[in-house]
Amino acid sequence: MIGFQRFLVITSVGIVLTSCGGETANNDESGQKKDVVGTESVAVGGGDLLSDEFEDPDRDSWQKPDEVIQKFGDTRGKKIADIGAGAGYFTLRLAASGADVIAIDIDDNFLHHIEEEATKLPTNVGGIETRKTVPETPGIALNEADGVLIVNTASFLPERKKYFAEIRSGLKDGGQLVIVDFKPERSPVTPPDNFWISSQKLVNELKAVGFTIKEVDAKTLPYQYIITATKR
Repeated sequence: MIGFQRFLVITSVGIVLTSCGGETANNDESGQKKDVVGTESVAVGGGDLLSDEFEDPDRDSWQKPDEVIQKFGDTRGKKIADIGAGAGYFTLRLAASGADVIAIDIDDNFLHHIEEEATKLPTNVGGIETRKTVPETPGIALNEADGVLIVNTASFLPERKKYFAEIRSGLKDGGQLVIVDFKPERSPVTPPDNFWISSQKLVNELKAVGFTIKEVDAKTLPYQYIITATKR
C-alpha cells in the first residue's frame, strides 16, 4: 500500500498543492483545518503522481467504490460532478455506471490523464467532461448537476460553508451530495490527526447552508464515513 501522503495528493484534487503554500496542515480545537499541508505531499511531482506506483492495488478492498456510487441510486443518465477527481478513480467508475461525469480538478496533469483514460472506456457508458477550477469554487453551473461526489477532500476546502453553498446552487432540486472522508480511528490508510475532520462538523456546515442530511453511514466502509445530503 502506498504511503498516505502520496495517496492523499491523488485523491484530494491537488488543492493541497496549490492553495496551501507548502505549509503543514493543523486542526484547531474545534476540528477546523487550517490552511496548510504536509511538505511530503507538496514535494511529489505532478508527472510522478500519474505513475502506476500511486494507483494502490489494495484500494478497492477498503474504498468499495461500487457501494459509494450506490448512494446516488440509479446513476444512468444522471450528471454527476466528481470534485477532486484526481487521477479519475471515481470518475471512470461513475461513467462505467452510466453517469455523465464532470471531472473537476485544479491540476491539468490529472485532467489530461482522465481524458486519456476515458478513451479506453467502452462506447456504451456515460460521458466524461473534464473541467479545471480553482480551490475557492467548485466550478459547477446553476442547477447543473444531479449529484456531486467529494472523496477525501472536504478538509482541504477553503471557506467550506461558502463552498457547500455553491455546490447546493449547482445541484438540481432533489440532487444529492455524497462526501466520503476518514474516520478518526487509526488504520493502515488513516491520515494523521491534522488531516482529519469529523462527520458531525461537516453535517453542521451542510445544514447551515440548507442541505437536508439523508444519511451518515459509518458502517459500509472500514476506514471512512459517507455523508449523503440532499437539496430540497
